Amino acid sequence: PRVALRAVAERAEDGLARLRAAIPLLAEVYENRGAAERPGSSVGVLVGPDAVGAAYNRLEHQAVEEFMAFDRPPYVLAPLNPLEPVVIARGVRWRAVYAAAALDRPGAWDEVRRAVEAGEQARLTSDLPVKLAIADRRAALVSTRLDGLRPEAILTDSQPLVALLCEVFEAHWEQAADVPRDEPAQRGPVPVERRGPTAEERALLAFFASGAKDEVIARELHVSTRTVRRRSQLLLRRLGAANRFQAGVQAARRGWV
Repeated sequence: PRVALRAVAERAEDGLARLRAAIPLLAEVYENRGAAERPGSSVGVLVGPDAVGAAYNRLEHQAVEEFMAFDRPPYVLAPLNPLEPVVIARGVRWRAVYAAAALDRPGAWDEVRRAVEAGEQARLTSDLPVKLAIADRRAALVSTRLDGLRPEAILTDSQPLVALLCEVFEAHWEQAADVPRDEPAQRGPVPVERRGPTAEERALLAFFASGAKDEVIARELHVSTRTVRRRSQLLLRRLGAANRFQAGVQAARRGWV
């Protein structure tokens, strides 16, 4: 654990350093947004839910290979995205990192699981600094003001800036926990020592990684808070862990996450 956790910490610090280095560039873009909105510019500032939502939809339509997104409230569009299944059906690789706060809305976990079953690759993390969407690593939409009533965002196809935002996405993707898919039941008995995690245990591990509260986990799994705590303790005992952090380490060592 000393070596593995040190490597994880160093990757996280590297990602944060790149993000801090980007702050002056993003600030300059924002402060010069009047000039950026001139025709022919590669950077534009969008204000209001209609403008930001329309730009997000355009990126979805434009994507032909890959779409990457940070999902966190507040939401400009409806949380359930009707275009995503269409885009995935075209063969676009769709990756999304969800902040734990995205699960505060009732039914959010079920929606995420349906998206995963439709082909989305999803991961869960404790928090995200911005809302972000990147299409084919060529164009990106990043929030500059997190306000559901009057959001602001930068839309850019500037390759240095898009490349930087891709690195920010990848850094958070590496640290986030997978949202598990439903797996078909195995045929015949499986020895205890070879038995992998159940779908519920995978879900619990994803929630542990995000730092979600027991009340949120209970609501999204459609069980009581008491049941969540009992099943969490059973999972800790199975992994030989004293707490949820150790459970994550042990699960990683076993290849469960």
